[in-house]
Amino acid sequence: MATATTDLILRGGTVHSGPGDPLIADVAIRGDRIQAVGVGPVATGSAEILDIAGLHVAPGFVDMHSHSDTAVIADPANPTRSRQGFTLEVIGQDGLGVAPFHPDRDGDWRRSLLALTGHPGLPWTWRSFSD
Repeated sequence: MATATTDLILRGGTVHSGPGDPLIADVAIRGDRIQAVGVGPVATGSAEILDIAGLHVAPGFVDMHSHSDTAVIADPANPTRSRQGFTLEVIGQDGLGVAPFHPDRDGDWRRSLLALTGHPGLPWTWRSFSD
């Protein structure tokens, strides 16, 4: 299953991969990608093995109602979210968002969104999604 180029084996964790019941499995990782998932020990090659029995593994979480619109602009790594396992966030819902942004409404719109989006020192230099 895993090859000699596998960097890390997560051994014996409870894997939540979507539909169906979670299963106890090994996860082989190469770089920043999942290489394989298997029930029972996978071949290790020269991989580091991390025993995670009793812990949970998930491919990522989706936040369907976030107001992190400016968080990624302020810090592209978005550590406050990524450290919690979020890999996708839906932004701009509720008809509120930081783009498109009209210069005539700059001050009022920015002040009204500040409580939701944070980052008061961030210069709002964009006007469109492509900006």
